[in-house]
Amino acid sequence: MYHVKEVTKPVPGNLDLNIADEEEFSPDKLRANFERLYMTVIIGLMGSGNHIARLRSWREARRTTAFCSAYALAWIFDLITPLLLLTIITLIVYPKSRKVLFPPAPLALVDSKTGGVQKPKAGVLGSTDSATGAPETHKGEAVEAEASNFVNSIASVGLAAASGKHPMDDPSEESGDTPNEVSSLPASKQCP
Repeated sequence: MYHVKEVTKPVPGNLDLNIADEEEFSPDKLRANFERLYMTVIIGLMGSGNHIARLRSWREARRTTAFCSAYALAWIFDLITPLLLLTIITLIVYPKSRKVLFPPAPLALVDSKTGGVQKPKAGVLGSTDSATGAPETHKGEAVEAEASNFVNSIASVGLAAASGKHPMDDPSEESGDTPNEVSSLPASKQCP
């Protein structure tokens, strides 16, 4: 599973930036990296989009007014870039500010179009950090399942594209048509 190598003398700066000679491409590693990408970056971007939708909806009028006022003042005094940098620095240095500026809300409950509350895609709210709100036994289990489904869908699209197969190219199973019989179909059933 893991390959541990021993270095006889310490590397300058205690960093090993050499590529391992035995390191080979592994589809399992690629799959794991795509799943990590989904769980960290894509879920984070979805959460950011939901925060913007909540602000845009004016359902939290006090919070939206504060954001609009800060933006308007920064625009009037030509300080938009310093305001954005100061906000980012504040969010990084002082983590408690994250809950003040962006109060947590379950990802599955916020409608990304209206900013209002919606029914989770899973039907019930079982997890707060997954896009569907699916129930979970252990923390993070629902997001891992979503990541696996995400990678499976990408893999199936990639395999279909690589093999040249498309669901529309398959003959209908009901009528028993074969590719040679397609031309004998009436014009209304033929593809343009």
